[in-house]
Amino acid sequence: MPFTLLISTAFAVQFYAASPLTPNTSVHSNIHNQVTANDKIDAYTAGTAYNSSTSLTKIIYAREYGFSPSASASVNTKAAQKISALINSMSGGVTLVIEKGSYLVGKESFAAARKKGYSYLGELLFTFKNCTKPIVIEGNGATIKLSNGLHFGSFDPVKDIVFNPPSGDFTDYNYAAYPNSIVDARNNSSVTIRNLNFDGNVQNMRIGGRWNDDGIQLPADALLFLDNNEVLVENVKARYFGRDGIMIGNTTTSTSPIKKATVFDGNTRQGLSFIGGNHLYAKNTQFINTGKTINNNKKKQVRSSPAAGVDLEAEMGLIRNLVFEDCIIDNNDGVGLLTVGDVADIKWIRGKIIGATMWSIYGSGPRTVFENATIVGSPVNLHYAGKTSDPNHTKFINCLISADSTLSPTKKVYGNYVMDFGGGAGGHFINCTIDYANRGSVYGGDLIFENCTFKRNMPIGKQYNGYSFLTGTFVGVNKYISTVYPDKRPPDNPNKKNSKFLGPFLINGFDISGL
Repeated sequence: MPFTLLISTAFAVQFYAASPLTPNTSVHSNIHNQVTANDKIDAYTAGTAYNSSTSLTKIIYAREYGFSPSASASVNTKAAQKISALINSMSGGVTLVIEKGSYLVGKESFAAARKKGYSYLGELLFTFKNCTKPIVIEGNGATIKLSNGLHFGSFDPVKDIVFNPPSGDFTDYNYAAYPNSIVDARNNSSVTIRNLNFDGNVQNMRIGGRWNDDGIQLPADALLFLDNNEVLVENVKARYFGRDGIMIGNTTTSTSPIKKATVFDGNTRQGLSFIGGNHLYAKNTQFINTGKTINNNKKKQVRSSPAAGVDLEAEMGLIRNLVFEDCIIDNNDGVGLLTVGDVADIKWIRGKIIGATMWSIYGSGPRTVFENATIVGSPVNLHYAGKTSDPNHTKFINCLISADSTLSPTKKVYGNYVMDFGGGAGGHFINCTIDYANRGSVYGGDLIFENCTFKRNMPIGKQYNGYSFLTGTFVGVNKYISTVYPDKRPPDNPNKKNSKFLGPFLINGFDISGL
């Protein structure tokens, strides 16, 4: 099934659902080999525009089904189930209006017996399946929050105590406790969620033992979208969930996911897990503080691997054509932007990727492009096609890549080197500034630098290696500027023996290229 997902904030791109997208509406464009600052993000205006709301036929109000700020979590859970059953029975064609307020949800059942397939099972909440007409949820700034004391992790299904499994990959559902996702949408034609806040309340969950390989890999998301045709998430905050702020998966690659949203903050496994699909557009979206939230009972962080800001991991199907514009990734316990598996054609425009306690970027697929971006903390393991000049290599255009801790809100920066490609990487850096700060130089990789500036304005830290490991093919005029050596030329940087110069390389104004 084709899939479209759009994520933005209210102050960013406006989305006009009553009619097809206009040329003024920013959506996703093709991402292939060469990308420049003049590329337009308007491919959908040619006919793939989001116009589903033209077929909406009915408005329903959540309060009329017992969903109320004054109701208990149990009552609101039943109301959510009643609303879901109604919308599914109509096959969509509905706008659900939730009035502003704070709503508690979440109800679980204890197994009290063995081999029932769970220890604590959370009841389903807003679940939409196989709807052929659009579904819109208008939140009006409301907050939906999981209630205190829900169980999450491994528990003994009879004794009601934490179960700590043996070492290894533990996946016995008879011990599994989980609340389920607040919104679970599968195989629908169109789902829109806007102006709504979600609170997973992991601070006040009862946390059990590990389930799966690392952490707790069980359903506990704000938003779970699988095999839908199109999804719009706009002006949404999803915080403090036991698994992901949002998970998106599709088995198809025929056309488009697009994505618009606001903040995914303090979730335990990922801000965004994108596990398969084609086309995604994220605008002014934050993926922050994953794995950093403290549980009040455990008195420690709750985190599950990989604890990334964004995880692009091709599990359901291959991943293609994703655009992130003016987004922020910061202060995640794991990698900032993680790429695993068959992933290609990714574009990151402006915005920031900050690796405070782990790599800023780990991996990249063919034809990945970063343009006008600020990257703080070391990237690692970029895609490598086996030769220096390959159009599939990752491109950095007009980027700042820095180890300067003053650019990190937490004042923390990860990595011994400004870029660490000791494990291998290909890359083409065009008009970039690469600031070592007080860390080591660029290390390893089969890299091209074109008209780049390298900087070190801080003395090398005692814990970091000051030797210049920088090597590459240098095109145009490249420069190394260092105020640490104001009266003399710094040590050779780059390493001339293993480098190729196709133009001048100026170290504090002195050309070492030999041309």
